[in-house]
Amino acid sequence: EISVDGKSFSGYVERKSAFVNNLTQMGSADIVISGAQKYLNRACIVKLYLNEKKKVKIVPFESLRSDSIGDFVFLFRNKQAIKQNIKTGIKNNQFIEIIEGLNVGDTVVTIGSDMIKDKQNIKLRQAIW
Repeated sequence: EISVDGKSFSGYVERKSAFVNNLTQMGSADIVISGAQKYLNRACIVKLYLNEKKKVKIVPFESLRSDSIGDFVFLFRNKQAIKQNIKTGIKNNQFIEIIEGLNVGDTVVTIGSDMIKDKQNIKLRQAIW
């Protein structure tokens, strides 16, 4: 279902790009919409949600680190930075989903995580969430 100017129309994705631009996180798609021709034109820019997930764990991109083993984040526990291996899922331009490795309530180090090591003593300046 597609909404344009408060009116709803049925439609479907006929073709979508196999690739997404890593810089812009954008791709192209051909969408067939019945009855909306007078509301739309070829140059319309739309947001297309192909997958929607609810109640997911996310972290900001700047907290994500990688090494030869895989992706990880640093958790703040007992005044230390603790390396936590994670498995990631879908992403947008600011956040990435964490499928495995984090629990609700974990405090993830974001700012400065590129300058610390596992089990290093650190100070928490501000908890964002």
